[in-house]
Amino acid sequence: MSYQQHKAKKIKFAKNVCISFFLLTGLLSVNLQAKTQTLSHAEAQKKIQELEKKLKQDESKLDWRTLGKLYLALKNEDKAIKALNNGLDDTKPETYFILSDYYKSKKQYFDEIRVLNIILPKHPTNAEILLRIAQSYESSGKNNEAMDKYKEIIKAKKDFEPAYWSLLELYQKANNHYESRVVLDDIIKIFGPSQKSLALMCKFHTIDSYYDAAKTYCQAAVSNDPKVPENHIYLGLVLKYQNEVVKSEQIILKTAKDNPKNEFAQQVAGQILEEQSNWEKAKNAFSFCISNNSKNLICQKGIANSMFQIGMYNEAIPHFTAACKLDRSSITDFKKMATSLRLNKKESLAARYDENISKCYD
Repeated sequence: MSYQQHKAKKIKFAKNVCISFFLLTGLLSVNLQAKTQTLSHAEAQKKIQELEKKLKQDESKLDWRTLGKLYLALKNEDKAIKALNNGLDDTKPETYFILSDYYKSKKQYFDEIRVLNIILPKHPTNAEILLRIAQSYESSGKNNEAMDKYKEIIKAKKDFEPAYWSLLELYQKANNHYESRVVLDDIIKIFGPSQKSLALMCKFHTIDSYYDAAKTYCQAAVSNDPKVPENHIYLGLVLKYQNEVVKSEQIILKTAKDNPKNEFAQQVAGQILEEQSNWEKAKNAFSFCISNNSKNLICQKGIANSMFQIGMYNEAIPHFTAACKLDRSSITDFKKMATSLRLNKKESLAARYDENISKCYD
């Protein structure tokens, strides 16, 4: 299963509940014995009566499940749950998924996990059951429990790729780069390198200052898909940290020029130009950056400083203000600029800065 398929699976978590409503027509579509039929309300009621009569004479788990789906379609949830419970088949985990998906659709994660834990002891290495339990823990905010389940899946079924990506996502949320790299290393070894896995290895190794490995992964990521700007930027940063400054700047500035709508490329290019005291071009790069994301603190501070350096004092004020509202510690830069204006006999401008500094406390 590919990463894209895995993502789709996580989003569409209730596909096993084969019931959909057609509110405009007043009809409902119910999957009955693997064949979809469109029934009116009256027809559904008639089908229910037939099944209830049949079940009194000869109980069938399949009929109980069909009855449960019909009751769900008619929003008679109490009877639906009772019927679906009667239709549970320990030899078929998917019969439990119908009921667990119902609870998941209601965000009743405790009940979803309870249902899945009933069938789990009978199929302890079933990756689908473990995956559903892990996802339910994740949905309910219990990330540590979710991690444990994803690890169980990997132990039980080493080639079940969705578990690796789900575990990786949780490590990324926890900002745990070390464990992220370990999982990615397993993904690459078992399933082969992909654009996503190489790009993430490039990123994490660069951020964590493992520059030799970062260079290898970034070059591989660029080679795998030259159209991804972030791979070029991280490669440029690695070269910078390895003192290949000219080549680094060439890569970063060209990438930014070719990708004006890429926030990260504009941010790093702005920082490079700022280091060169190329204030006008730095201002332009930071401007592109905040046009993509006005809440980028580095770019708000960068454009404010660049504008100030080229004498655009009034124009810089809104960006200093935006920066200090994003991060109160940025007020220090604002105050330094006000002091600089006073030292240069620009009292009226300094007063304007003081006035706007107070807005940082709003």
